[in-house]
Amino acid sequence: MKRMNVLSIGILLSTTLAIPAITYASYDESDAKHDCKRAIKSDDRYTNFYDMHIEDQGHHSYKVNGKVRSEGDNRKHWFNCQIRHGEVTSWHVNLASAEFSLDDDSNKAAVIGAGLLGIAVITAIASHDDDKDHDRKRDSYYSGTEGNPFDDMPFLEKQCKRELRRHLDHDHSKVHELKFTHVDLHQRKLLGNGQVSFKSGGNRELSFSCEFDRSGRIHDGNYHYRQLQDH
Repeated sequence: MKRMNVLSIGILLSTTLAIPAITYASYDESDAKHDCKRAIKSDDRYTNFYDMHIEDQGHHSYKVNGKVRSEGDNRKHWFNCQIRHGEVTSWHVNLASAEFSLDDDSNKAAVIGAGLLGIAVITAIASHDDDKDHDRKRDSYYSGTEGNPFDDMPFLEKQCKRELRRHLDHDHSKVHELKFTHVDLHQRKLLGNGQVSFKSGGNRELSFSCEFDRSGRIHDGNYHYRQLQDH
C-alpha cells in the first residue's frame, strides 16, 4: 500500500501507524508487539504496557491486545492492535479502566484510535445507509458511464463516510453516528474533520483522509479519533 501524507490534526497518523523497515519475511510476533506499542505511544498519554497477548492470524498478520497505563488518570486501560501483512492497520485504547471487564457493553467504547482505509473488511455497509441512488452512481462512475466523480462532492463525501464507518465498526466499536464538519478536496484526496459517536457511548473528534482512483473508488486513506477537548 502506498504511504500517504497525513492531515495534521491532533496526533500525526503517519507517526501513529509507521513501522520500521523490516524485511517482510522476517516479520514476527516480536515485531508486531513493538509496532503496536509504538503506534499507541505516539499519543504521549500512554506509556507502560502490561499483560500483552498476541494472536498469529497467518501471513504476517497479528492481533495484539493487553493493558496500557494512561498518564491522564494513572490507570491501566485495555488496548487492541490489528496488524495485517506486517503493517499496523488499526489500534485503539478503551475508555474503560482495565479494572473492569470488557464483557460489559458499557465498557466497550474506544476513547482514542486510528486506522488505515483501502483495506478490505468483511462487514457489509450498514443497512441504514442503504441508498440506491448512491449505489447506482457508484457503479456508473466505476464503469465510466456517469462522467467525472470529482465533479460530485456529495458522492465523494458519502463514499468516504461509508468506508470510514465500515472500518470503525469492524476494527473499533459499533458506530452510532458519524458526521463530517469540514472537508476539502485536493486533486483526488478528500481531507476533513468530523465527529464520531459509538453505540457504547462517547463522542470523539475525527480527522480523516480518503484517496480515490480516477473512477471514484477509495484505494487508500486513514483516520484518527480522540476524545473531545473540554471547553
